[in-house]
Amino acid sequence: HHSPVLFFECQTPCYTREGGGFQHTLWPHAGRLQLKLWRRRLSELCGGSKNSKKELAGRIEMILQMTLLRWCFISFSVSFVFSWLNAKANVPHSNIQTNAKNRTGAENCHIGMGGFSCSELSPSACADLASDLQLAGTQASFLDAHVVLNTSLSCFPDDASLWRLFAKLHTFYLVQWSVAETATRRAVELDPENVNGHLFRGWLLCSPPFINAEGGGDNSTSLASADKSFRQAIQLAESESASSSGNSERNFWPLFEYAVFLSHVAEDFTGAEENFERALAFSPENRFVEFFFGLLLKHRLGKEAEGQKKIDKAFDVAREKKMPMQAASNFGFQAIILSQRGALDREPEVRDLCDLAAELGDPLRITTTSLVCLSARRRRDISGQVNKKTAEEFT
Repeated sequence: HHSPVLFFECQTPCYTREGGGFQHTLWPHAGRLQLKLWRRRLSELCGGSKNSKKELAGRIEMILQMTLLRWCFISFSVSFVFSWLNAKANVPHSNIQTNAKNRTGAENCHIGMGGFSCSELSPSACADLASDLQLAGTQASFLDAHVVLNTSLSCFPDDASLWRLFAKLHTFYLVQWSVAETATRRAVELDPENVNGHLFRGWLLCSPPFINAEGGGDNSTSLASADKSFRQAIQLAESESASSSGNSERNFWPLFEYAVFLSHVAEDFTGAEENFERALAFSPENRFVEFFFGLLLKHRLGKEAEGQKKIDKAFDVAREKKMPMQAASNFGFQAIILSQRGALDREPEVRDLCDLAAELGDPLRITTTSLVCLSARRRRDISGQVNKKTAEEFT
């Protein structure tokens, strides 16, 4: 619905100002319905024979059709202008819009209409804009990022950075894993030395269609492939660190991601603890690392007080809005990963993830995260009702 469409029934565009941009919905068959109503009314009012009434109604209807066609043309023109303005200026966040205007080539990345040439686009500027839109963390900004990247990749199909952003978007935020499969594969093929390409590929291999696809539930092949991707990312980060005067802080993020994988997917809790500790050694104040380490300590290693303390620190940062909105969907993705395992003992971790996501996101916005968390809360409510009934029967 981001392009004006004119149907022969004169569908009418309805504009609403939402999130800084014009979005239009269509009322189907409005013109045809009006013609039917007018024809009936004319038949009731006009005197004379049946034929003369029909003839008069037909002539007036022809006049009304011409009027409606003119009105549709005007409506189409207005729709075109607003869509053009939306594509040019109204990217749904004022700070993103301002940043886009300051980048050479970025003003043409957000294409809702046709009429552009690839020579007008800058792949780096479009990548920056798509990254900003993903950081904004709303469903609307994720969809806008898809438009930006889809447009950019049509012009630059061999740009690895665009493929990585596309992989990230569809793996974690839009959860279109069949699309992400192509994107992660292309990203690694085009730039096999990039750390993030391997991390995104590893998480995709942990998603439901891959982790559950091997041999009727045997996920060992997918697990092994995912583990290989994470280890490759760690090795590349260590190589980068060694070649950049020993800047070992580059190592912490792949170690952190691998620790989460070991905890949530491979269920190697000892290995997860070791990698969390290594990551915190490089970045001791990182609240993302502390939060996920806290989940492991609280729910898997029996260190509830220590784990809860780390979790509480992350909640304090989230309440102060010092985490990007994008993080809510990252937490939602991990909730999906844990939920797919079907083990009831992982439900408390899912709820902690969902509660932290709710601190960052608007609960009224329907996103993948909100749907996953709604399902988790529903399971908790059902479980609570069953437990209450059992206790009453026992009493």
